Amino acid sequence: EGALEDFTEMDEKLDRIQKSLDQYLETKRMVFPRFYFVSDDDLLEILGQSKDPSQVQKHIKKCFEGIKTLELIAPLTQLNKTYEA
Repeated sequence: EGALEDFTEMDEKLDRIQKSLDQYLETKRMVFPRFYFVSDDDLLEILGQSKDPSQVQKHIKKCFEGIKTLELIAPLTQLNKTYEA
């Protein structure tokens, strides 16, 4: 009896977490609509690797048709303050 209640409560919490995650990803997609072309898993990976743009390369072709990779110029290489493509 107690275990069933625990599982039910955990399931409800998991549903709330999933809805919150879906809302978060939707806000990112609204800001950058190209993210609608990638799966939730890929988008989480892109967002999680945002500090290392080279790790995002494998997702470029999913966001931009006809572009497979970008040549990234590291910050301060050519007087730029951030990564440039």
